[in-house]
Amino acid sequence: MILELILLAAAGAAGTLAWSRVGGRGARAERGGEEPAGGGERVRGEGLDGLSVSDVILYLGDELWLAGVITLEEEETQLRLFVAPDGERRRWIARLGWRQGGLGILEPCAEVPEGRIPESLPIAGRRLRLARRGEAEVEREGEELPCGSGRARFSVLEGAGGRLLIVVDFEEGRRLALHGERIREEMLQILPGR
Repeated sequence: MILELILLAAAGAAGTLAWSRVGGRGARAERGGEEPAGGGERVRGEGLDGLSVSDVILYLGDELWLAGVITLEEEETQLRLFVAPDGERRRWIARLGWRQGGLGILEPCAEVPEGRIPESLPIAGRRLRLARRGEAEVEREGEELPCGSGRARFSVLEGAGGRLLIVVDFEEGRRLALHGERIREEMLQILPGR
């Protein structure tokens, strides 16, 4: 009986190894992250550059499922805002695609005044300063996203301790204001979705 269990476990391990080399996640990683999506092939970047809708981020014991993304493209830079719904609460993951960009974990912020975003703004008891402002084309993918399309104006403000505020004013839609903090890539794990 014990010998049969050992042989069964060895066969299962060999089958799992063969699957990962031929058609599983290991094979996709060896092929540069290629993965079928909707009848075609899509190539994913690595780490933060490869984030996409349906991925799951493990961060400080939380599982953040990326349900949708708003992408703002301005010349050669890109700001991607992923929504991670959790019941009534919505958290946002911001991928800042420029020099020293990084990643931020954010939540909706009601403290932002109407009108043009100033050079400096007190949010949650801390002063944040304008780091980047621009206009961009808006692309949307997935679900759980607020209304907004076409073009948008955006402002990114930063403060001590990695504090971050992102405000997006959609041409066709309402303002999206998000406040949170930068996080280091080593603090999270990305589980590929589809």
